[in-house]
Amino acid sequence: MLIDVTAAALSSFSKEVMSVPMSNGRIASHTNEGRNKMRSIRPLSVGIAAVLGVSLLAIAPAASASGAGVQAAACATLYATAGFQGGSRSFSANDGNFDGNVWSNGRSMNDDTNAVKNRCGHTVTLWEDSGYYGDRHVMRANGEDSDLGNNGFSNRASSLSGF
Repeated sequence: MLIDVTAAALSSFSKEVMSVPMSNGRIASHTNEGRNKMRSIRPLSVGIAAVLGVSLLAIAPAASASGAGVQAAACATLYATAGFQGGSRSFSANDGNFDGNVWSNGRSMNDDTNAVKNRCGHTVTLWEDSGYYGDRHVMRANGEDSDLGNNGFSNRASSLSGF
């Protein structure tokens, strides 16, 4: 995509620059005067294209940071033990199946969540079954629950959505 943008910018620039008026008022074409003017402009076009390309390369990583494929900062953290204790794991994207996931202490986390902190600016939902099915526990934006047992959801989470 970066090359396409640079090529398109150069092509557009070249069309404008290459239409050089000659001393007789006509547009430069295949005459010697036109060729000489074109030769003097060509290095300028290449230089501008090089600067444009470098500028776009510098901008591209910053622009892509907000795009797909780059993970946002983790804002939902689940805990193995009530009171935000034991192992923890943070999320920045949906996870449809906790099978195979482990807590920071190495233990399996499927059906083992007992507390949650939601620092996201939106709701996050814990699901009893993988694939976002079954009973659910919805965490409000910027909320926390230090004991999911108080809500009847202790050791039941198998998936998470809301991202």
